[in-house]
Amino acid sequence: RMATRLEKRNPQRMKAIALEVLADAGNLMTSNADNWAFTTPAAFSAGGNWNPEIQRAPKPIVDFMFLKADPRLRLYYAQNNYSIENFNLAKTQGKLPAAAVFNPRRFVGSFTSPDQSADPANATFYSLTRTINVNGTTTTLDTLSQIQRRLFYPSFNGGTGTHFFPVITYSEFALIRAELAAKGVTTENAETLYNDGVRSSITLYNTIAQAAQITDFVAVTPAEIDAYLQQPDIKYTPAKGVEQAVVQAYLHYYKQPNEGWSLWKRTGMPNATTLLSLPQFRANGVIQPLPRRAQVRNPSITSLNYENEKAAVDAMATGEGFGQGPSDMFGRVWWDKP
Repeated sequence: RMATRLEKRNPQRMKAIALEVLADAGNLMTSNADNWAFTTPAAFSAGGNWNPEIQRAPKPIVDFMFLKADPRLRLYYAQNNYSIENFNLAKTQGKLPAAAVFNPRRFVGSFTSPDQSADPANATFYSLTRTINVNGTTTTLDTLSQIQRRLFYPSFNGGTGTHFFPVITYSEFALIRAELAAKGVTTENAETLYNDGVRSSITLYNTIAQAAQITDFVAVTPAEIDAYLQQPDIKYTPAKGVEQAVVQAYLHYYKQPNEGWSLWKRTGMPNATTLLSLPQFRANGVIQPLPRRAQVRNPSITSLNYENEKAAVDAMATGEGFGQGPSDMFGRVWWDKP
């Protein structure tokens, strides 16, 4: 990971570091047993000011995972509550037309671009909810899927599962190696590493999801993983190898969004034209750029370390692409060379 951060700044140094690491064969990660992660009881995530209740699944990723039969879909996101039982109750209670036809697809994501969300043609995804009576309890039916809340908040709704905080995983390591091999930086077998990365990612999230006691957990089978790796755009193709490795790394970083952000800054993928297509953010027809770094805090003049802090900020400001000042979120960190 440290080596790839240098890709745009110093590719020769990146290659040297990568080859040095790979030369130490006896100390390389080889499976999920080598993952570096923190695990905690459910109570660790209790309290705080983050409420997963309102977190909706993103349409671009849900659609891609659904169409490719990605086994991680049900581990990442929960089905909406339009089960056949609730659907029939809604019809019986007059909340749906008698002629309504059941849609078996229950993984439905939210539009990610503001203009798409505001489009009247898409308004029903956000405004059309229904309440029904289920055994004396009022239940709200919502078209949209939510994230698997216990994957991030195991204590949610009385959960007693385990919280998993990945730091460095074998899946990430394998997919980075696949990317470097596909780019010709190394001479390793990109396809083998790619398949190992995808397979271990699915296996890991299956383990995490079960331990977190997610909603409606159904274990992933080896046959599902085998079938997924044969799907169009998923089956490794040398001509698309780099893009495939990056897309799979992005999906794998579901519990590490900071690394997904870094991957996008480094590679420019996923984007609107990649296998996993992420639409541009538009508001009132205007493309909205994505932030590339956090705001840098201006040092307080009352700080005992003021001079050193100011010198550090001033030094960063001389870097290429730093932006309009410390508060410019569209400026770049040092390795994110324009």
